Amino acid sequence: MGGILCPAFPHYTITKKGVGKKPKIGDEIYINYIISNLNGKVIQTNLKDVAISSGIYTGGFKYEPHKETITENPASGFSEGASMFPIGTKARLIIPSKLAYGDQGNKIVHPYAPIICDLEILEKN
Repeated sequence: MGGILCPAFPHYTITKKGVGKKPKIGDEIYINYIISNLNGKVIQTNLKDVAISSGIYTGGFKYEPHKETITENPASGFSEGASMFPIGTKARLIIPSKLAYGDQGNKIVHPYAPIICDLEILEKN
């Protein structure tokens, strides 16, 4: 599957086309996600089985669909990506560092590092 370019979000690949409606500003949707570095190492997920198999399982974390509210000005590449697809879509996003962890990075992601986000748009309220 080839990547698709768009001005708002540089690279993404749809791995399963959704058949639901595209969320609108103000909608709340639910998402499953797997965030990895460019080497494929999983750094965060809301899927318990993926967290266990990747060695990042944390007992206190609630492994359940993540609720995201669609806003006019998304604060991150994760939020922006979630707003682009209809319900039921599965997609892989390559999120540039400025829309990920930026020049600060975090304990796992280096500053200025892009990330990969596999997401599935589950439903909206």
